[in-house]
Amino acid sequence: MSENSPSFTVDEENQRYKCYSCGRSGNVFDYVSEKKGLSFPQAVIEVARNVGIKIDSKYTENTGGHFNENELKLIELNKQASEIFYTFVVKYRSFNKCLEIFTGRTSFK
Repeated sequence: MSENSPSFTVDEENQRYKCYSCGRSGNVFDYVSEKKGLSFPQAVIEVARNVGIKIDSKYTENTGGHFNENELKLIELNKQASEIFYTFVVKYRSFNKCLEIFTGRTSFK
């Protein structure tokens, strides 16, 4: 007995795919990332390579997960900011307080 409805579709207009078997959906970069086990930047490079687009090496230097000291500091700062955001918005349910702190209208008290 054959299937009458597709289990995988591609919406060319919206440039999205949908797999009805597993429930995954996304764009071309999501698909390549999941299919080949690549990070998002690596998927972008792979797609560009497949369609003949050259990406300057200065944009692809850290696609392997290697970061310099400044990038590591920024990653840590971002992690700390997300923890603060989580505390105020999720734990204390106070988005307004969080917004005031991030915009400098108030201090941590």
